[in-house]
Amino acid sequence: MELCLGNTYTRLDLPVVYPAACNDAATTAGAISGAQHASTTSTAGTADLWRHWLNTCLTTHLNCRPAERDVQSFVPKRLIEILQDEHGEYSIWRLVCYPVDEDTQYLTLSHRWGSFQPTRLDKKTIHEFTNPASVLKLPKTYQDALVVARELGFRFIWIDSLCILQDEDNKQDWEEQSELMGSIYGHAVCNIAATWASDGRDGCFSTNDPFGREPTRITLNPDLDRRSKSTSSQQYHLWQQDSYYEDIIASPLNQRGWVVQERYLSRRQLNFAKRQIYWECHELMASEQFPAGLPRIGWGSRTFRRMVDTLSKPCLDGLQIRQTWADLVNLYSHCRLTKESDKLVAISGLAREVGSMTKDVCIQGLWKKDFYQQLCWDAIPVEGFGSITTGRRNAPTWSWANIDGPVDIPRAYSEKNANAVPWMEVVEWPDPEDSTSRVGLRGIVLPHTSIQILDRQLRMHFREDFDPYSSWKHWIEVFIHWDEQTASGPLIQQELSEVEAGTRDRSEFRFFMVFGYTSSERCCDGLLLQLHSAGERKEYIRIGIFYALVSLGNDMKALRNHLGARLEYHPSEIEHYLDLNDPRLAELVETVYIV
Repeated sequence: MELCLGNTYTRLDLPVVYPAACNDAATTAGAISGAQHASTTSTAGTADLWRHWLNTCLTTHLNCRPAERDVQSFVPKRLIEILQDEHGEYSIWRLVCYPVDEDTQYLTLSHRWGSFQPTRLDKKTIHEFTNPASVLKLPKTYQDALVVARELGFRFIWIDSLCILQDEDNKQDWEEQSELMGSIYGHAVCNIAATWASDGRDGCFSTNDPFGREPTRITLNPDLDRRSKSTSSQQYHLWQQDSYYEDIIASPLNQRGWVVQERYLSRRQLNFAKRQIYWECHELMASEQFPAGLPRIGWGSRTFRRMVDTLSKPCLDGLQIRQTWADLVNLYSHCRLTKESDKLVAISGLAREVGSMTKDVCIQGLWKKDFYQQLCWDAIPVEGFGSITTGRRNAPTWSWANIDGPVDIPRAYSEKNANAVPWMEVVEWPDPEDSTSRVGLRGIVLPHTSIQILDRQLRMHFREDFDPYSSWKHWIEVFIHWDEQTASGPLIQQELSEVEAGTRDRSEFRFFMVFGYTSSERCCDGLLLQLHSAGERKEYIRIGIFYALVSLGNDMKALRNHLGARLEYHPSEIEHYLDLNDPRLAELVETVYIV
């Protein structure tokens, strides 16, 4: 659409405006004719553009070549082969088991099962599936994926429900193949994403207004800008900055937990969204509207910022792996899983890749290196998730994987300059493979005789003998973020109210300090624990986190003054060093076991 403005000032309530040259510098001339693109009402009619993106990536993208070189030979246990019928049409499919050629190239499919149960492989159908059959017997999404594969020149494709045995009474094949998800998607030439489809009946392709995929252009007269020295009119494009978020990030497919690692680990992805198709690889993010690359300006704040800043496919960044992992956990925790027991399984492929890059061990979703920096993850109440509940269903309470809802990894872990120092040590490491495994931590527990609840704030009164060097009695105010949330507030608040009223034993709760900051608006972060079992070794469950801010005044300064007086050095040294073995801290140091 062309819109010319004259010499009068006109206010336009339109999206982002940027020079047309930003997207015209690199064109896709020869990839797809303008006439064909403009007249196409279905995303199925833009195959020339898909081929252009793939061929350009394979032959010219420098950032994608290292990924190609690093891929070793791998072929999945089973693949779907696309065959010709007697008329030369690719309308036949069959299951191929144990492909012989290790260099076989194949594509993968990311799709959403939804409420619709797709055609599935099991012990009864495996022999039937090895015989050639019509693609018309497959769900619409599978049919479309096979069309895409053939249009791109590929004979094989991997689809989860057709390539993994789905028998409920025998999980061996599913467990083996789920462990290989990282390799399956990482070795595929490209991943086809049925992004807009709610289930297998919708398909990959959509029908829409072809002109809605064309950039809106406006021509501005230079007289509108008295500061401009140009004497000729300039053309600008208008772009809805949230289109990528709405089409991709908020799509039905990307609400599915398994898709996170499928998208991260695949080398390239072709996204079939509702309004248009998007391409993602390590060097380029493009769409039908912007085939040479999405604009580098005007991204909404809700989008995945670190991904769109580089305008490349989300992937594991070895240089910023901590930030990448923190972003990944946050993104993954917003997604849904059909089976809660898949919480850590559905991200295990990514965990293995990160572990191989960092030479680290993943323990129930947390990394062994700098373990303390990850313990104070934050559960985020979000509308639409209902209650955020715990209960050691899928992971220990000290792991973010136990939360059914969004979480944030502490910036002490994700940011290089967070300046966090540990105020605790691990005395018993949990079993990485055991979801019931406990962790033993030794550190400072804040002593208190009473508490007051002030909404999300909580005041604790130090016990009277906390500072033997003065008659000082002091309140310390901390902010509480609860792990269990409902619309009416934290589930644990009633129990704390009983402690406040003196009708419940305060020793049931522990305020365990995890780390302090040397320079930050926050003074310290810690875990709020509740007694779970009182055996030989008391075991606790995590019920939230607490933190104190410098802006609250002298609360944490008072604590540091006290610790400094006990240890006979300046309170500022508390920020850099704390020896838990010092006998003068004996009454403050405890060992807690968290399950």
